Formats: sequence, structure tokens, C-alpha cells
Amino acid sequence: GKSRQRGESATVGGNAGTLARMPGTEQVPVSVSDVDIAAAVAREAEGMEELLCRLVETPTTLGNEEPGQRIMAEACAGVGLEPVDVPMEAEVLRAHPLAAPFTWSVEAKRNVVATWHAVGEGGGRSLVLNGHVDVVPPAAESLWTRAPFSATRDGEWLVGLGSGDMKGGLAAIVGAVRGLVGHDGLDHAV
Repeated sequence: GKSRQRGESATVGGNAGTLARMPGTEQVPVSVSDVDIAAAVAREAEGMEELLCRLVETPTTLGNEEPGQRIMAEACAGVGLEPVDVPMEAEVLRAHPLAAPFTWSVEAKRNVVATWHAVGEGGGRSLVLNGHVDVVPPAAESLWTRAPFSATRDGEWLVGLGSGDMKGGLAAIVGAVRGLVGHDGLDHAV
């Protein structure tokens, strides 16, 4: 087996979805293959699609992100994580040396962050997965072939405003955590 970190921490949330691994774990030999991990996550496909549908069917245009944030907080709690609200502060954001300029108000907005806590002692690695719940407005709705805020399956695709940017990624983050937490041995192997 490969040597992996045991009991590392992770965080899921962000302006909707973040996963971060935190230090504080010990090295232990674990015999879990990439195939095992992929299979555990793949078994969560139905749950990921359900979450994606909920997110797509929730109009989260700029200024109306809160309903999506509630869904993400609920989804994080549903995989056993503890969501925490991080209020957004315009001055703090703008003061960061890598800040991108923005003109819209962030007053009363929040980021949702949840941590997958460490189990053991020792060193560890970190991973941050981050996403956003806001979508562009559905300009010229009369030109749409489907209602923009409806999640419609079209073969292998789920179609709806925001399904690819970024709500599909948010559903994948939650589904991956659910697959890893729910699979015996994998929650401590990755």
C-alpha cells in the first residue's frame, strides 16, 4: 500500500464551496487505490445530481446569493462537516495585494466554510476547493430554449443556468467529501 496522511482536515465552503486539508496528522500505511477512491465518489453521482438540480433551480444572481449559500451550508452539514459563516468585508477584500477590483456591495454577504477536522497527531497537507454560487443574469430569456433556472437532463448533460459555472463544481466537491467520508478507510486515507 501507499503511505498517506491519516485523519487530515479538510474545509468545504467558500463563496459557496471550499475544501481544505489542514495539518495535524500522522503518516500511516494505507492500501487504498485511486480506483477505490474514484469508485467511492462515483457512487455519490445521484446525490451530486440532486444537489446540482437544487442549486440550478435557485436563482442566485449577483445580489441574491443567500439562497444558494443556505443550500451549501446545508449540504456541508449533510456530509458531517460544521459550516461556519465568514462575513465579507469590502475594505479587507480590497486591501489584499492580490485583490481583484469589484464595485458591487458585499454588505450582509457571507462565505460558507466547513472544515474536515484532523483525527491524528503530526504533520499533514492542505487542499482548498473553492467555488461561487452567483450566476450571470439570464439576459434575453425569450431566446432560451428552456427556462434558465430549470435543471433539465439532456442525455449525459444537466442543462440550466450555472450548471457548468460553477454549481456543478460545488456539487462535485460535496459529493467527493460524501464519498470519502462514507467509505470505510477512505476518510482517513486521503
